[in-house]
Amino acid sequence: MGTWVVGFLDRRKVNLSNNQVLVQRLLSNLDHKLTMEWERSLIDRIESLSLEEVNAVAKKYMQSENLTIVRAGDFVGLSEDS
Repeated sequence: MGTWVVGFLDRRKVNLSNNQVLVQRLLSNLDHKLTMEWERSLIDRIESLSLEEVNAVAKKYMQSENLTIVRAGDFVGLSEDS
């Protein structure tokens, strides 16, 4: 399992340990007629993805000509290619 998957799933678990996030998730699931079993199956499906599958979907739906890059902050002292 790739590190991106581990990071995503770890963040999801930490978020669900927060009562406010858990209540929001439960209410959202209720609105969409989903159960916590659905949440579990989502995690299982994410864990089963291969890097090749993720890359194929990204390649299909993410075209560089449709991306917008926004840079914000204090860039004083940075070179143009930073």
